[in-house]
Amino acid sequence: MVAMLGGDPPRARDLFREALALTVAGGWRFNESVAHFNAGLAALADLDLPAADASFEDSLSLSRELGDAEGVAYASVGLAGSAAGSGDFRRALQLLNAADELLRSANTKLESYEQALHDETLAAAVSALAAPERSMARAEGLAIAAAERAALRSAG
Repeated sequence: MVAMLGGDPPRARDLFREALALTVAGGWRFNESVAHFNAGLAALADLDLPAADASFEDSLSLSRELGDAEGVAYASVGLAGSAAGSGDFRRALQLLNAADELLRSANTKLESYEQALHDETLAAAVSALAAPERSMARAEGLAIAAAERAALRSAG
């Protein structure tokens, strides 16, 4: 994370790939989910949206498998950032609303780097969408969160 925060996303990507390989080799499933998420953040910072999407999707899938609502929320924030980066602001807002609801129901908050990504994505989506689209995206995000919670309950 230090390499990424220091403005060196390519170095961060290398380090996160190494961390991912170690967690997979060690069978540490939770850490594997986090490593996928961090690799997604580094790819997003490097503006490699396809790689970011793939990493966030891997994190999301593994978080679902583990029944980790917080991990699902974090992956959703990452996917929202990537959606905004590709100009899909409605999808970004849906995912942010879903993540917000999952975090609220889990009584937890984002870490500072992820909160900054959330806030930047939210600002871009709000400025790009008209009020009716924002309202629809909110309702759709709440529906996504409800479906995620139901799936997590049945998985756990």
